[in-house]
Amino acid sequence: MFFFKKKPNLFNHSLLSSVPTPADQALIFICEKCGKKLNADPKLNPALLLQQSLKKEIKEKNLKGHVRAVASSCLDICPENKIAIGISYGEKAGDAFYTANPSNPIMLKDEILRLSQNKE
Repeated sequence: MFFFKKKPNLFNHSLLSSVPTPADQALIFICEKCGKKLNADPKLNPALLLQQSLKKEIKEKNLKGHVRAVASSCLDICPENKIAIGISYGEKAGDAFYTANPSNPIMLKDEILRLSQNKE
């Protein structure tokens, strides 16, 4: 059953406004659901810990506005005992998706930051 008298036009500029991207080099998406499967405690969720660690490193390296790390819902990759990570490099460079074992968060954080700045 349709609840609207008239179907809304999603391309109507009064409904949507284009805004600049929050990062000009890369957006890093970390699947929160993968982390929850590895540890249900929100304080120990490895995906959230990785995201927080990346945000701190981005700020320390003055990459704010260039690289942004966000926790996301399911990326539909669902690796066994790993975390799904997506990096969007923008329209011209495309996207890349990875799975990662969160057992060494420092090395993982460093590798993700390296990839976010140098699309291979």
